[in-house]
Amino acid sequence: MSVVAIIRAYKWLELGILKLLSDFIPNALIYYGDNWLGVIFHLPGEPSKKISEKEEKQILAKCGYNSVFHFKINHLSVFPRVVNTLMLAWGEGYVDEDWEAVNGQEETTELGYRIYDKNIKLVSRTFES
Repeated sequence: MSVVAIIRAYKWLELGILKLLSDFIPNALIYYGDNWLGVIFHLPGEPSKKISEKEEKQILAKCGYNSVFHFKINHLSVFPRVVNTLMLAWGEGYVDEDWEAVNGQEETTELGYRIYDKNIKLVSRTFES
């Protein structure tokens, strides 16, 4: 068996496990987005999240930025992809319209900046205690 076949089998198995944990993964990433990036994710089928001024101030105090951004998730399948292939999946998800910025392109650019600024490695930090 070649090394490539072993890697493919491993990635297939890994993605399968992530799909089994698909209920947990969005919650972990959403918590991470709120607390470190100042990002609110709106999931498909859920009513639009309205946050109070107090909640916004709490989020901004935790993340260290001066504004909260809202992103609409169109397909939950983006979350296991993000955990499996990290930032590549965010870019692919944007192109595939799995997610979008609620208030325009500037928020997408700012999300990229915040991820870079915090030197985020999604898998390693998402599941830290």
